[in-house]
Amino acid sequence: MEIWLEKSLALVKNSSINLDDIDYKNMIYLFYEYFSDRNLAKFISCLYDLDETILLNEIYHVIANKEYDLDEVERIMVCLRKWILSMG
Repeated sequence: MEIWLEKSLALVKNSSINLDDIDYKNMIYLFYEYFSDRNLAKFISCLYDLDETILLNEIYHVIANKEYDLDEVERIMVCLRKWILSMG
């Protein structure tokens, strides 16, 4: 597994985020500016056990049609920041 993927997965999985409660489309929006479309599809597929090829085709659709919840994205960001800050 690539180091970027391993560290990104650890960031999410070690935080207080419960992926069962989060729509993967919100995660696409949150990480969209940080990954290429292909890497984002790979990352989301690992988090949610979804087909990477389908996700690759869906990324543009999610972003273009605003199929995400900004309030939920903000809540996720707060959780991630808290975990990062707690690490020192």
